Amino acid sequence: MAADVDWDPYYGDRRTVLALVGLNLDAAAITARLTGCLLTDDELADGFAAWPGWADPFAGFFPLTDDINPA
Repeated sequence: MAADVDWDPYYGDRRTVLALVGLNLDAAAITARLTGCLLTDDELADGFAAWPGWADPFAGFFPLTDDINPA
């Protein structure tokens, strides 16, 4: 099975696949932003209780409007 390849005895299935579809996407910028969101080993060790206090790495990244044709 494919899941067996990425199986970790502690974390289980650690594979995540993300597909983004759009016009004029900057793949390098998106990859850098997502990579910057990954936890370090030290951050992981801090545990769930510490995480809600961290800054949102996506703050201001997505427009909060339904207008797809801004003037």
